[in-house]
Amino acid sequence: MNPKLIFGLALVLGGGLVGCAKTDEKVESVTLPSGEVLENHTYSDNGGWPSGARINELFLKNPATGVSERVDAHGNLDDVYGPSLLGRFPHPQEIVRGDEKALLIGPYVCKRWLWKSGPEWYVARFDMAADNAAKYLKSFFKPANPALYSSSGPAEFLHYQIESLDLENNVLTVKRVPRNAQMDAPEFRDFPDYLIYRASGHNGQSGYQFPWKFDEARTRAKNGPRWEKPMPFRMALDYSVITFAAKAGFSPHGEKREVALAHPGAREIAALSLELSDQEVRGAQSKYTVFTNAIADKIEAIYGYAGAETNRFYIFWEPRNPESWQTSVSSAMLNLDEWTLINEDWFGRNILREEYVRLRKLEP
Repeated sequence: MNPKLIFGLALVLGGGLVGCAKTDEKVESVTLPSGEVLENHTYSDNGGWPSGARINELFLKNPATGVSERVDAHGNLDDVYGPSLLGRFPHPQEIVRGDEKALLIGPYVCKRWLWKSGPEWYVARFDMAADNAAKYLKSFFKPANPALYSSSGPAEFLHYQIESLDLENNVLTVKRVPRNAQMDAPEFRDFPDYLIYRASGHNGQSGYQFPWKFDEARTRAKNGPRWEKPMPFRMALDYSVITFAAKAGFSPHGEKREVALAHPGAREIAALSLELSDQEVRGAQSKYTVFTNAIADKIEAIYGYAGAETNRFYIFWEPRNPESWQTSVSSAMLNLDEWTLINEDWFGRNILREEYVRLRKLEP
């Protein structure tokens, strides 16, 4: 046997490993409606960092078969400080659909995946908005309200609890609730009540395969017309394609459109303008040739919402040509009358294509 392994085992058996000072050890259990038992092995880790972190090792046990499954395989139910998991959330919910199972424990959604190698659990937390959900909330921010000012937007001040989980469609709905009495003031109510997330199946098929993603369409429908923010005026999304023969050693570096047009021999070879709607996705197609390549770009877009800054708006779009827009950009905050670089790529040895979009106000 490897002598390092023997030494390591001796340290473990002798309790000599640094960082293993456990206090307040206990086992909590809750019997679920199915008869299975949630068992949480919890302790305070005073030897790790940060000291006093509450460790929760959660198992799902079947008394009839003796099978035990580890739910928190990645430590995603631990807490920096505070009481144990089932001490904070003593009434977990069990949702079963066929051979699918999910556990709702406070803000946590624990969803079981069934693999050939055995079950695995995906754990996510939903008491605060993040990523695209946080951007959605930021669109309702009022700059005159200093109580909610933050570089990350109002999301860090808003608190949510799980309202429902539809296992058939993998749709999760959370509702805004006050975190405490101080955060039940009027300025905290100037935001939509609901956020909705959805998990898609693998390659569009049924089954839970991907992490939860914010579903803006369902969220807007759930929150109703009170929270709809129509376009303040008519807008168009302009699309422009510029090509030029680059000199030897030239390296593209995200240059602006006017700089691209200033290159010797540069020209705009394609352009289109798509009037936007806040009610439906609209599309337009542009056909052009680069070098010996015939290209057809179909662009679909819909207006999203206004940003906190003046003349800045969130637009969702979808390019349909797999050879174009390789950066896979599908949305962005765009300033009015400002060209934004979308993609740059090479054709042949020295022909560079650069693609830009611009948000433009249309006259009534």
